[in-house]
Amino acid sequence: MKANTNPYLNYLGINWYAIFKITPIIFILFVFESCKKEEIPIDISPIVHAWEVISITKPETSIAQNATDTYLVEFHRDRNYSIDFDRAYCGGEFDVPENGRIHLEPLVDYTSSTCSITQYAKDLQKILIASNNYKINGDSLVLSGNGEIKLIRSMDCSGGGATGDGTVACTRNNVHIHMVIKWADGSDVLLTSSRLVRLSDSKTIHSSNYLPRQPDWPTNGYRLIDDSYRKEFAGKKIAVEYQGFINDKMIVKSIFTITADCCHVSLVSGNLDIVVN
Repeated sequence: MKANTNPYLNYLGINWYAIFKITPIIFILFVFESCKKEEIPIDISPIVHAWEVISITKPETSIAQNATDTYLVEFHRDRNYSIDFDRAYCGGEFDVPENGRIHLEPLVDYTSSTCSITQYAKDLQKILIASNNYKINGDSLVLSGNGEIKLIRSMDCSGGGATGDGTVACTRNNVHIHMVIKWADGSDVLLTSSRLVRLSDSKTIHSSNYLPRQPDWPTNGYRLIDDSYRKEFAGKKIAVEYQGFINDKMIVKSIFTITADCCHVSLVSGNLDIVVN
């Protein structure tokens, strides 16, 4: 091959001809490497919802155990997640390194000494933390790793609002729904205990014992439900029966339908003014 004798291309002893030939190749490699290093962010929006636990399968068995209570796992846009275990609010951080993969940090208990009390809740907690895979099919979510959790979409609490972080903006008030219970002559009924029962399975949602009161002691009413039970009713309309007792004798038996949104509980049907004959 004949050497290049062009004096301009051999100025200062630099082989400019070779540089011109290799420059396009260097440029292509630079663009290729730049494209390789550019990370495409993972869209976490499909998982950012509230999901209700349907069943769990422990790693040592292939038999699915249906949920014994209402457990909602909520994934938020700020990459935090929360779950109610036996009325205790717990939460942590999560990450989606790639589609189909998930990492959940250990739970932090915000309300008491432990997140889970019942054996089912303890098993659920262990499987949740050990999950490293997820699969979404329509309104269903499966978390798997060391065991499996099947969930169904409860309600979308991830959009809009004035918070600026992609979550629903809730008012700060804590909603309490009370009943006024009176005798036929207009005097207050002084219960000694009460309970609220879910009609579908006779589960007691809450129960109360009341201190003795004088007949003329004014009352603001008896609690039916409040926001601490919001997740129990979130996205559902649940029929419940309020049962009121005086010395173990039931004198009040009234049916209500309760629901809740992303923020508060509310009454669908039922009379909050009860008269006992």
